[in-house]
Amino acid sequence: MLKKSSNNKSSRKNSSRKPKKLSAVQKAKKEKRKRSFIYSSFVAISFVSLLGFGYYLGSQDHEKRSLDTKRVSSNKIFDGIAENKNTSKTSTVYSDKAGFETPDIISKLMKKQEERSKARREKEEQLSKNKSSKIAIKKGKRPKLAIVIDDVSQLRQIKAIKSLGYSITPSIFPPSQQAKNSHKLASGLKHFMIHLPMQSGSKKMNSMYGMLRVSDTDEKMKARAKEVRKLFPHAKFVNSHTGSVFTSDYAAMKKMYGYLRIEGFIFMDSRTAGSSKVGKIAKEFGDRYIVRDIFIDNTQSIPYIHKQLKKAVKIAKKKGYAIAIGHPHKVTFKAIASAKKIFDGVDLVYIDELYR
Repeated sequence: MLKKSSNNKSSRKNSSRKPKKLSAVQKAKKEKRKRSFIYSSFVAISFVSLLGFGYYLGSQDHEKRSLDTKRVSSNKIFDGIAENKNTSKTSTVYSDKAGFETPDIISKLMKKQEERSKARREKEEQLSKNKSSKIAIKKGKRPKLAIVIDDVSQLRQIKAIKSLGYSITPSIFPPSQQAKNSHKLASGLKHFMIHLPMQSGSKKMNSMYGMLRVSDTDEKMKARAKEVRKLFPHAKFVNSHTGSVFTSDYAAMKKMYGYLRIEGFIFMDSRTAGSSKVGKIAKEFGDRYIVRDIFIDNTQSIPYIHKQLKKAVKIAKKKGYAIAIGHPHKVTFKAIASAKKIFDGVDLVYIDELYR
């Protein structure tokens, strides 16, 4: 019995002892494990927070894009053409709608996306205002023939056209090295159109000032359309000078067609190449495809030109109208002046009188 009591006392004595002091190495290891646990916890919490924040931004962007999709038309023309390239040079911190601070880069991306959507909506609105799909052929009792004379850059050519006594539309060159003030020929004219140089397979032709090339940037095409509008504030119709390469390039032609359209122009396809994409593009825009039916003076002789004029009249009588293109050659003017009998049964009209 005494022995048992002694053991109990010894046990109580051991249990009341103070904890053993840790060595410096043990303390360092313990502190290290503690810091490691805190760091791991911080990383895990940060990762979960970022996932949550990313999901929040994604849902906001999805809602925004859904609203943008409802505002714009189903015809996504110029998608990606207009981009706002201005970025802030200062590094600042913004807060999102929930009050969380967001890095500058995220705010820039969100702002840029909003600006691009706004620019796209503005283009859609401009395009809808300038829609030429309402253009229709003016109906009449007699077939109509519109003769266009391309390559006009001199006052004497305007006078020669007027002297014919017929309703013939001059297509005037924008200013170039050869005729720096050609745009002034349109002053006082009620009926005319613009003859816009576009890239062809000819190096000589492609050296002309203001020649549109398939390699031109969007900014250059847009600037050219604005320049032409400024030069010819009252013009309505545009056709191409040469242009077999440019009009056959779908991407380039679609961009330029759209920029001309925004400036209020209607593009008439001279169809210098059978591979022209203008018809397809006009359809995509919901526009009437306006295209020449025949060239009248590829061979410069009166008999040949008369033959081509007869074909033009035949086309007009068959479908109700026709568009013929000639050039300001003396022989062309003589042939037209002596074609009174050929024009029996049709009305010669200006290009803008053919449509309403």
